[in-house]
Amino acid sequence: VRPGGAVQVMRNGGEVPIAERPLASRHVLFPVELDSGESMRVYLRESGRAGMVLDLSLWPPARLLDALGMRTVTRSLGMGVTLIVAVFAFFAWRTHRRFGLLYIAPAQIFLIFFLIGYEGFLLDFLPSGSSMALVRATHACGMLSLLFHILFAREFLRLRDRSPLADDFMRVLAAISLGLAVAQGFTDFPLGINLLAIVLVSAITLVAILASWHGDANARGFVAAWGLLWLGTIVHSVQILGWAGLSYVRDLPFFFLIASVLVISYILYRDLKPVCYKNNPAHQTRFCMWDCGV
Repeated sequence: VRPGGAVQVMRNGGEVPIAERPLASRHVLFPVELDSGESMRVYLRESGRAGMVLDLSLWPPARLLDALGMRTVTRSLGMGVTLIVAVFAFFAWRTHRRFGLLYIAPAQIFLIFFLIGYEGFLLDFLPSGSSMALVRATHACGMLSLLFHILFAREFLRLRDRSPLADDFMRVLAAISLGLAVAQGFTDFPLGINLLAIVLVSAITLVAILASWHGDANARGFVAAWGLLWLGTIVHSVQILGWAGLSYVRDLPFFFLIASVLVISYILYRDLKPVCYKNNPAHQTRFCMWDCGV
């Protein structure tokens, strides 16, 4: 609302193509121009089914683009680092010949796509004006990541041998995750999907804890990696809600993701190490991946 009473409506939501926005950014931006000594009263209305964080900082356009560009580079490098677990999964499969260990690779890839969609980068690949398509694609990637994490956990924890009942339960959870991923193509983000995701994650965590109770250090390491992955999400939600006096840190789940990847990579290394030493007596002092499983 201008001092003289004129009203200016600024529209720049997810339905506006990036090329038509005030700046070529995937973030929701509202242009505000003030002359020296001028003031403006701005009314914002937010609505949605999820927590939102509104950054009301005023940025000069060039400085904003520089900051967004640097943040994009940093996050992209970090998400690329998470793919290191795919390398360890390949060597684990090559050593043990257990195909299920490879599922951690697509789990991480879909998780990265989930983060990319969460940041709005999938808008470039979706039809303009279809904001729900972004939500559907993002949550479908999240459910597919959960699906492959379940399949990996079944194999890594050897549930088929240790606890057939737990293995059957994880099969059911995998089927539910797949069903939710497919359902994203036919429904506009049902209100119950968040609750179902929480139930799925809680159930997987419970099974992993029970499996590691009498398991080895590798099984307990998997529980630690899984816990780090979702602890970041929980703390992020607490920050958005303003609980516990925690200040908001936008990239917190991203840092927890990297920590989780480092832990899961290490336990895959620990799982490989005894086999490599056994098959290669000449390499008792170092880890040799290339000769494993020969």
